[in-house]
Amino acid sequence: MPLTILLYPGPADRRYADPIALPIFSDQRPPRGVAGWVDWRRGGLISQWLEEHPWRESDLHLIHHPAKAFPTLLLRPSGQFEALSAQRIIDIIADLIAATARAGLTRFSLAVADLFPEDTALKDFAEDIFEGLTKGLAGPWGDKVEMIRLFWRESDAENLVRELRRFRHHLEQPGKWEVMLETDLPEEKSSKTPVG
Repeated sequence: MPLTILLYPGPADRRYADPIALPIFSDQRPPRGVAGWVDWRRGGLISQWLEEHPWRESDLHLIHHPAKAFPTLLLRPSGQFEALSAQRIIDIIADLIAATARAGLTRFSLAVADLFPEDTALKDFAEDIFEGLTKGLAGPWGDKVEMIRLFWRESDAENLVRELRRFRHHLEQPGKWEVMLETDLPEEKSSKTPVG
């Protein structure tokens, strides 16, 4: 059965039950993007954790706290957002995926939108995502992962799906991963719609 990569261009509150992996940046306090939204929904839980725990960039923290919204969080200190490079994006994605898979989670979300530097071409970012996925799923736990939902922005979601498919086709066996755009439809909570 192929791994399903779902690109989700909607608000995180529609997927609040998923375990979610989040990069946390030292120059973004309080957290911004999806991480900021999750922090707000959880009543400042991430901000409080940042204040109470010493963090090193090599640390990964799994927080499981019973709640309706985002009960399982995996946080990765990711240095400064302003200092992101392609290799750091790949390493952050790989670390988040590997740690989430090692924790036994077979279905989870990843806030890739929080890793996107605006001055980066979408095709280059798609390659970084793909390399991070490949690296993160390389261990023995990677075969157990069934679905990874990537939070992204609506404006260019279809283009990112096409770029991810292109890299999947050229760099990996096409049947190993299925890349899809996930959309919310008014008459149902969600559906999976293949794109081009």
